[in-house]
Amino acid sequence: MLLYIKLKNFKSFSNIMFDLRGKGGIPKRVAFIYGENGAGKSNLMSSLLFLRKTI
Repeated sequence: MLLYIKLKNFKSFSNIMFDLRGKGGIPKRVAFIYGENGAGKSNLMSSLLFLRKTI
């Protein structure tokens, strides 16, 4: 289970953290990825695929 995703110098992300925890630090059951064109949605998915390949 992922609690957060921290990316540094990965594609279009210089230094960013996506927190997947809700109130009280409890993990959220569902997370949505949405945004404008060119916002980095595909790069975020690429980072998750990279993580999956390395584990």
